Amino acid sequence: MKLPTTLLKVVNVEGKGRGVVVKERVPMGAYVCEYEATTTYRRKERADHEAEYAKNDEGCYILDVLTKDGWMCLDATRSITLLGAC
Repeated sequence: MKLPTTLLKVVNVEGKGRGVVVKERVPMGAYVCEYEATTTYRRKERADHEAEYAKNDEGCYILDVLTKDGWMCLDATRSITLLGAC
């Protein structure tokens, strides 16, 4: 089941930055949104990337994912073209 994007809302989360939340209850197993990332790297490298983005006064969009090979980061910072384009 794919949900309409009108159910999604971009919010500012204090201390964390922007995030996407749903406006209504979501059924278990429903498709919510696609996260497009162009860069993947080990979790221990995350701080280096965040520091680079902060130096350039950029926000960052990094998602931590647990894989069979350990924690990885999906970095969509440079692939974001539309705010809330999930």
